[in-house]
Amino acid sequence: MSPQATEIELRKRKTIQFRDKNIQVHHSEHDSVTIETRAIQRVSMKLVDWNLVSLSALLLLFGGYFAYTTHVLGGLLFIVLGSWSLYRTYQNRYAVYIWTDGKAGPITIYPVAPKRCHSLLTSLIQQK
Repeated sequence: MSPQATEIELRKRKTIQFRDKNIQVHHSEHDSVTIETRAIQRVSMKLVDWNLVSLSALLLLFGGYFAYTTHVLGGLLFIVLGSWSLYRTYQNRYAVYIWTDGKAGPITIYPVAPKRCHSLLTSLIQQK
């Protein structure tokens, strides 16, 4: 990797910078997280949480059935909840998880170019 930092844009106006010895995730101008390259254990990428997609679709179907057969307002409530759940699940698509030493759970990022970000992270792990 070159001495100059490679920067990838994350969703919601955040960025991640890849350097030789560390990775910096910038949440805002004043808030950033630095991860040492040698502390990274593994990296994975998840397309979408299919459990949430199926449950959201079931909420939508049940809402439509309930609105048609029993109670229109109650059915519309289920349709709104299912739509909101699908929207939130869509926002969290292509999550890249970074497991590090000393942390109980992974650091989750949502890059604009997830495959490129994942390949850069895996190449960093292989280089160490």
